[in-house]
Amino acid sequence: LALGLVGRLRVSAKYPSDDRHHRPKQTTNNGRSRRPKQQQPEPFSPRAPPPDRYSTMGIFFNQENLILSLPLITLCTTYAFFKYVPLQYGVPALIGLGLLLKLRAKIISRRADRAQKDIDESLIRDLAEDEDRIKARDEAKASKKQQKANEKLRKRLSAERKTSSGGGGG
Repeated sequence: LALGLVGRLRVSAKYPSDDRHHRPKQTTNNGRSRRPKQQQPEPFSPRAPPPDRYSTMGIFFNQENLILSLPLITLCTTYAFFKYVPLQYGVPALIGLGLLLKLRAKIISRRADRAQKDIDESLIRDLAEDEDRIKARDEAKASKKQQKANEKLRKRLSAERKTSSGGGGG
């Protein structure tokens, strides 16, 4: 048996099934080499499943199967809980768990409300600062205009005094 396998290996090594690399060069009548045709991919090649569907979990334990089996899992868990945990311990534990979940939800909602309130206050503060900056800039422009007007008036009055004092004495 072993000799038969060795003989087959020799034959397969002598005549490889993939003879692309061992073909003689094809030539045309002119002696030029002819480019071999490129192989087209098969139109009905099997496809792999999409990568996100099975990449995170195994083939049999995936998210779709988990969603479909949740009612059965819930039913079995509930049955096992009430079957093996005494009621005097199980009911208060369930009530306590429910209260903890409700308290957690309330804390999360208060944090969200507080964060929203802080955001609103900071937004109002920013808008008020913008309005104050605009008012201050307008007031600064108005005061500059007033200063220029006063300066022009002083120059005009001083020029009139010079002309009136210079014309009367000369």
